[in-house]
Amino acid sequence: MALRNDTRIAAKTRQRVQEAAQKLGYQPDPVMSAFSSRRFRNKPHSVLSNLAVLIDDRWYDFPSLYGKPVWLETMIEGLNDAAQRMGYSLIPLRLRRDLLAHQKPDRLMEARGIKGIILTTHINKTMMTIPLDLKRYSIICAGLFSNESLAHQVRVDSFAVVDIACRQVSEAGYKRIGLAHGMSSELRTGTNWLGSYAKEIFLKRYSSRFIPPHLPVGYPDQAFYDWIDKYRPDAIITNDTLFFEAIQKKGLRVPEDIGVAFINHDFCEIPDVAGISQRYDLVGEKTIEQMHFLLQKAERGLPQNPHDILIKPEWVHGRTI
Repeated sequence: MALRNDTRIAAKTRQRVQEAAQKLGYQPDPVMSAFSSRRFRNKPHSVLSNLAVLIDDRWYDFPSLYGKPVWLETMIEGLNDAAQRMGYSLIPLRLRRDLLAHQKPDRLMEARGIKGIILTTHINKTMMTIPLDLKRYSIICAGLFSNESLAHQVRVDSFAVVDIACRQVSEAGYKRIGLAHGMSSELRTGTNWLGSYAKEIFLKRYSSRFIPPHLPVGYPDQAFYDWIDKYRPDAIITNDTLFFEAIQKKGLRVPEDIGVAFINHDFCEIPDVAGISQRYDLVGEKTIEQMHFLLQKAERGLPQNPHDILIKPEWVHGRTI
């Protein structure tokens, strides 16, 4: 416990143990560590420490702009389930309401016994504006992040999301496939969706033709209908139900006239759709496991070389394809 910087051991005792271990050249036995970890996972435990999950207020303050954050709620459920199983208590905190409004947020974190911080979407760069001593906490990102991150992160493999969708829609027999949704969605993924789609245009590895994508800055308008009339797709891959509704307003039937695959299947309000499950529940679960690993290693602050853990998405069959 002292070698892991467990705060239940007095600071002076921890220092003496660590100095003795360094003098003796002590290294933990990886086999015994693995055994201990398995034993830990299979038993209920009292709370080891508290973890904070930081949430951008905008997801809830501006639902009309950002949409209901069902993906975030799904991920937090995964975080909570894994935290309870592994002996941690999870405390949700709003970035502006709870931290930026507090003169000394470290005192707030200390009062709540928080040892680890989980950053969610939109928090990454904003985190640097909070007067927190980041060297005091283990830090990990979870959710919808682009390729660049300040800390280790667990996220959906966004490139694989469209890769799998393209393959499934093509194998279903569609010949002219298009990608259509707002550019803001693309930017949140670091344009990984667009990059994966552009790969299909270049490689031509399927019998289907992948037409130029339609990625407007705003909502679907006449330009979307012009795009359909020009390229005549028989299937569309999208992240936005507004494009599905626009298709229906044009008088096209789904899937008789045009197929639609949703790359946000789990959060789509339209019943029985085909598309991609991004498995945000697994993102939450793996985030807690990685946080446990960081706490066990006593790794604090922002790492010099952050690493990613990518969660593979899954295809779900439905009536729209």
